Amino acid sequence: MLSIKQQYYLKQFEKIDNGRFSFNWSAAFFGSCWFLYRKLYVEAFILLILRIGFVFEIQPKLSENIGQLSSCLIELLIAVLANRLYYSSIKSKIQQGYHLCIGYKPTSYLLGILSIICMITFL
Repeated sequence: MLSIKQQYYLKQFEKIDNGRFSFNWSAAFFGSCWFLYRKLYVEAFILLILRIGFVFEIQPKLSENIGQLSSCLIELLIAVLANRLYYSSIKSKIQQGYHLCIGYKPTSYLLGILSIICMITFL
């Protein structure tokens, strides 16, 4: 029997395979934390660097309303790309045989929790 999360992702991956739109609320709200939890380390690092660059370099040069709008658009983009990136990662790991490793888990609770704590600390 599949868990609720597994059922959710199977539906999302089927949408992606059929060329349809997939949206991930968790990735939109938690960003890099979600990517770290899902063991998408490179994507989390890239997102973190882009966010830091946006917050410190681009956003201060924009008016308040444009800055907020652009920040929302970035969150929307993350939400749209998250499942697609996760699916690509899972397919790659299956090809490499990760699913055959005893004890391998596609998520890291420790990294997810630590990254949320860091995010709250720096707010």
